[in-house]
Amino acid sequence: MDPALDWAACSRMLREALGLKGSPVAIAYSNSPIPGAEDGRYRACGAILAARDGRSINLTSENCDCKGGIYHLGLGPAREGLEAFLVYEERLFSSLAVARRMTHGVRKEAPPPFGLAKFVAFHPLERAESAPDLVLFLCNPEQACRIVALAGFDDGSLPKANLGGALCWSAITYPLMTGNLNVSLGDIAARRAEGYDPGELIVSVPIHKIPHIIGNIDRCIAGTAKPPRGPSAPRDRMLNKCSKASWLRSAISEECHPAMDQFQNPSPKRSPLSPVAEG
Repeated sequence: MDPALDWAACSRMLREALGLKGSPVAIAYSNSPIPGAEDGRYRACGAILAARDGRSINLTSENCDCKGGIYHLGLGPAREGLEAFLVYEERLFSSLAVARRMTHGVRKEAPPPFGLAKFVAFHPLERAESAPDLVLFLCNPEQACRIVALAGFDDGSLPKANLGGALCWSAITYPLMTGNLNVSLGDIAARRAEGYDPGELIVSVPIHKIPHIIGNIDRCIAGTAKPPRGPSAPRDRMLNKCSKASWLRSAISEECHPAMDQFQNPSPKRSPLSPVAEG
């Protein structure tokens, strides 16, 4: 990853290609605060929205307004009585045992990054001065589908998504600690507390995947590439049909040859399809 990339240009390309409502959100762990950050207390789930809308936030153990967020971001220990809080106050689980099962699962899957850094910076990607650790996209399901397709265009890789846990865990801790692209629904308590749009979810992308996504925008139909249309599409289907097995060629020749003739000797009124531009 080249830290000298033009992150403002990257942000603009992603916003325009995907039709994003706001900025992609850069998440960076650092022992120094980013300049120009706002003062005040924020939850991690609220800082994501603030950064999408153009603000910069430095979260620490002192100004993070959620004990769960402090823990999942690796800024401090877990709160005492976490399971009781999840059951009796947030009413997210039916019993203490069920809540413990969930908390044990997320810790095993992706433990908090304790001791990694003092600050967790949230800011619009266009303001990044160096490579962040993650880029988060607040987007609708179709935009999420496009991001996943762009990320897998070169290698066919599938996201190892984990939808559960707290919003800050699934959107930040899990992709940070595993290196996996993740699609997060966010937990319902966080969504309601911060006023998330019901039509939005979060796609979290480790920074090493971002250059591939950007590089594939004009090569993939999930970006700006156009699918082939016109005479070549039925011609290719007919060619494939005729070449499936050599022993069938004579049996289907009467079906294939007339159709082939119209493409080998096209009418003057028909225009051949220009080749798809390579990215």
